[in-house]
Amino acid sequence: MTGIRRCGKTTLFELFRKQIVESGLAADRIIAINFEDPDCASFAGWREAWEFIKPNIKPDGRTYVFLDEVQNVPEFEKLVDGLYSRKNLDVYITGSNAKFLSGELATFLTGRYVAIRLQPLHFTEYITLFPDRDAHSIFNDFLRFGGFPFAAQLANGSHTQLDYLSGILDTVLYKDVMARNGYRDEATLSRELAPLRAIRDNRPKFLLTLDNDPPLDHDGIKRMNVVEFLLDPKSLKTL
Repeated sequence: MTGIRRCGKTTLFELFRKQIVESGLAADRIIAINFEDPDCASFAGWREAWEFIKPNIKPDGRTYVFLDEVQNVPEFEKLVDGLYSRKNLDVYITGSNAKFLSGELATFLTGRYVAIRLQPLHFTEYITLFPDRDAHSIFNDFLRFGGFPFAAQLANGSHTQLDYLSGILDTVLYKDVMARNGYRDEATLSRELAPLRAIRDNRPKFLLTLDNDPPLDHDGIKRMNVVEFLLDPKSLKTL
């Protein structure tokens, strides 16, 4: 299960587990770990995580393993691949980082998994949260504040909501995008993107550079080498 941070993956995981238990499965046949939970044990690598999971696997019948935000485990690919290789396990994983979102997960789980891609609320879902308001004002708020489920429960425009949304942006930009593209200087990247992020429209935006850094695509802004831009017919068609 993949999707941007805070779009509802953990909540959907909880609903899955609840449905399995309600269908008659014994609760001790479910192993659930949220690797972003402060109470969760920290693991130096995938093998330590495996040693933590292994004793809870039932020798007979099927065990269901839920690993939430598994990318926080170093070399998590080896852990997931090893779990998938065991026929008595049903494995469910979520991830938010760039490796999950870019589709690289398929390189080691090809043909062996079903992908569920979550997004924030669509407008048709968002509008149901406000049955006593007119559609026009709801749509304006949806455009301004987006469809993150928890943010939609906060007062629109409040400091709490804006701080929450800013935290999501910073986490995605500096923890996921920078790590994905090898950037180390947060201040420089933030300064470069600030003017473009301030423009609120749906037109494609490009930050052209003479640097040979890897291309960056975030929040509707593409950062790429000017020569690559001029040689890319898809980019030119957007002008």
